[in-house]
Amino acid sequence: MASHNTALDIVKMGQSANGARDLVLLHSLLSDLTAFDRIAPHLALKRRLWLINLPGFGASAPAGPALEDFADRIASELPQHGLTTPADLLGNGFGGFVSVALAVRHGKLFDRLVLVDTGAAIPPQGKAAFAAMAERVETGGMEAVLAMALQRMFPDELLAANPAIAEQRKASLRAATPKHFAAACRALANFDMRGELASIRNPTLVVVGLQDTATPPALSYELARGITGAKLVEMASSGRIGHGDARPLHGGHLFRHVPAAGMVGQARARQVDSPQWQARLGSAGSVEREQPRADTLSSGCLVQVAASAAARPGAGRAGNGRRPGAAP
Repeated sequence: MASHNTALDIVKMGQSANGARDLVLLHSLLSDLTAFDRIAPHLALKRRLWLINLPGFGASAPAGPALEDFADRIASELPQHGLTTPADLLGNGFGGFVSVALAVRHGKLFDRLVLVDTGAAIPPQGKAAFAAMAERVETGGMEAVLAMALQRMFPDELLAANPAIAEQRKASLRAATPKHFAAACRALANFDMRGELASIRNPTLVVVGLQDTATPPALSYELARGITGAKLVEMASSGRIGHGDARPLHGGHLFRHVPAAGMVGQARARQVDSPQWQARLGSAGSVEREQPRADTLSSGCLVQVAASAAARPGAGRAGNGRRPGAAP
């Protein structure tokens, strides 16, 4: 494992083998790169991982006031740290918004995108909540948002059964710098790249948990509709798709979704082509939906989707309900 504490805090793990591309992982607003600790060692067995603390998080220096500045910082730093060929990119929540900006502004750095519980803009009715959260941490410190953050990230039953996870996330949030966290909240509230989605040429998989009470699926539908050829996977039995969710999920359930982005896998999710679902998706490439089951999506398995995405040697590159105001 290598850590680089410069303008951008990057931890690199593993080595890509057999033609597999490197995988860049971007965390959500209420976490940092340690959110991937539970699954990174497994992924690093086959691919080199780039675990990044977004600007203003961890040891990363803050960027400018806009989310585009976050993306520009990452794009300028990755080649300096040794990224020489296009990598796959997974962004969760806030990291997904940054990933959209990266794809629009620096798409040639990346091959495939996996955008998880995210969007291209916060709905107007949600912007005030981010301003309020920024003010809360500026006056009361990170402790002022801890309870809300845990509720956004995990179901109550998971927290009750896994108190260690709650303590780990609390420790991560307490370590955040309030003024930098507040800046990230405001940058997210002001971000809007819906008009630029059509310029994204990277093969894209959009993933959303339909039982997520914090993320309106409409944001994911909007992404899939706006990005040419994007695939949308709906996890019908999943709520919040967080990278810290460690509930078990067997591989067959996961790999039904792999073919949705041209990935390596055995089974295929049911194609949803009814007028109802096509109306939701609009002009997006296709929508696939899991068969209902009792299992819920764990972040480890979710990131395995990204790890498998177009991992085939020689795969081509195409080029360049969240409640309103809930934290991505």
